[in-house]
Amino acid sequence: MIVRRLVSSWALALSLGALAACGDQGPPAAASAASETALANSVWPHDASDLAPDPAVIYGQLDNGMRYIIMENDTPTETAALRMRIDAGSLSESEDQRGLSHFLEHMAFNGSTNVPEGEMIKILERFGLAFGPDTNAFTSFDQIQYQLDLPSVDDELIETGLFLMRETASNLTLDAEAIDKERGIIASEERLRNSFGLRRFVDLIGFLAPDTTLAKRLPIGDLEVIATAPPERFRDIYEAAYRPESTTLVAVGDFDAADMAGRIDAAFGDWQGVGAPGTPPVIGTVNPSRPLEAAFFHDPDVPTFVTINAVKPAEPKPDTLANRRASLLRTLGNGIVSRRFASLSRAPDAVFLNAGAGQANYFDILEIASIDVTTTPENWQAALAIGEQELRRAIDHGFSEAELKEQIANLRTGLKTAAERAATRKSTGLANSLANAINENDVFTTPASSLERFESYADEITPDMVHAAFKAQWADAGGPLIHLSNNTVIPDAEAQTLEAYAASAATPVAPLEDTGNAGFAYTDFGPPGTVVSDERIDDLNIRTLIFENKVRLNLKPTDFEDGVIRISVRIGGGQLEFPQELDGLSTFM
Repeated sequence: MIVRRLVSSWALALSLGALAACGDQGPPAAASAASETALANSVWPHDASDLAPDPAVIYGQLDNGMRYIIMENDTPTETAALRMRIDAGSLSESEDQRGLSHFLEHMAFNGSTNVPEGEMIKILERFGLAFGPDTNAFTSFDQIQYQLDLPSVDDELIETGLFLMRETASNLTLDAEAIDKERGIIASEERLRNSFGLRRFVDLIGFLAPDTTLAKRLPIGDLEVIATAPPERFRDIYEAAYRPESTTLVAVGDFDAADMAGRIDAAFGDWQGVGAPGTPPVIGTVNPSRPLEAAFFHDPDVPTFVTINAVKPAEPKPDTLANRRASLLRTLGNGIVSRRFASLSRAPDAVFLNAGAGQANYFDILEIASIDVTTTPENWQAALAIGEQELRRAIDHGFSEAELKEQIANLRTGLKTAAERAATRKSTGLANSLANAINENDVFTTPASSLERFESYADEITPDMVHAAFKAQWADAGGPLIHLSNNTVIPDAEAQTLEAYAASAATPVAPLEDTGNAGFAYTDFGPPGTVVSDERIDDLNIRTLIFENKVRLNLKPTDFEDGVIRISVRIGGGQLEFPQELDGLSTFM
């Protein structure tokens, strides 16, 4: 999956380039005009793709334009998960609406046409659910999502869940007094969430994409707008965003799919939007020809981060086999470079704590390739040099066969595990994945098909192919753009950063020595221990072994997850083992 979206401003990784390795994805293929048109006109991501969607998933659309996704799943039995996604977020807000998308999420629990203020949570608590703003709902840059996990699939609870989702979708009262009560809560949340990570992100994205609204449209919004926006402004954004044609409902659980489809139609079929729909947000553009630049962010709480970035415009691409293969090549290259950093960080004289390479596509507006290094204040120049030189080593000299095989083996293991566990995936996770696939415009495929596709071309991948894809991320992007964060003031930080970068760039780099495959180091675990006790608790299906050295082993087979063994190790007596005068020692350990 190509990362096209930023999730929530609170959930952002401190590095823009941190990407999870995923095997069934993948130099970017240029999107043709035909593919862009197909993508724009498609109802579902698989309409514009050559990838087969999971046949267990039912896709439907009501006459009013609302979409729904249904999947039967019996893990856990007699439970279900509902997700309602609104295709609008903080990026859709005007200047005088900043923060109101998130504010509306809170207002969903403060009164609707058929549920008085304060009653929604009480209704759900009667069924044993915890539900509330920022607990079972979230607002991000490009979506608002409501989440409800049902502990039972009896008719009353399903009807109640769908009823409350519909109340949220179209019937919020947005009472002036209720809005005023909530203003202070939002302001308190802003203060709580205002961490160094968020402040650094705002500075970083403002530097990398200054001609876009990304840094000015955080979901929490603007405190002045939050404190003063009149009720009619809430109503404007509510009617523009909460519309059937902008809504997708996901239902996964131990129920009959046809019955659920009928219930969704009954609950939402008569919903009609009010007024004019919202217009697509104008996010802005990025300049691919910016020269080498540096920026400095100082915050007393921030660790020392150095990032080297290549920024260029992005373009929409459908989720196809070719684009997944292309994404896979980028993932492999970034994985190899990140693996090199991991090896260097373990050296006794390492000048950085950790580092990684990544690439991401944000909102089909900008692509960012990055090298991110975490270090200590006194070592930032040396860490910058490590990042610059390892990036240049990869670009100039490429990768070895052994490095590629390691990454492919890791991906293959992950894909095999996912395929083996597919039958016991939990409904909550499936509902989240389906909602996320819609948000990312990705085709929801089966884990088995992902593994099959990977195996069909994994043996054809060569180091040269991965090298070409890695270089392409950094080509035609100007710069690079270097961002330094530190908790102490650095005089003339931008000039010092550029000077350190130039000095590093003048240092020759040689190809990495190919040491080949060293093999698995852990093959001898010593003589086996002696069992002195072997007991069983038949009604709980638990077997307890005690060894001669007093170690106790409890074994319990379950069928909750296919192909999975979970291991938990408990040592000592917890906090009681630590001396009272050394408070905090356990945290360090």
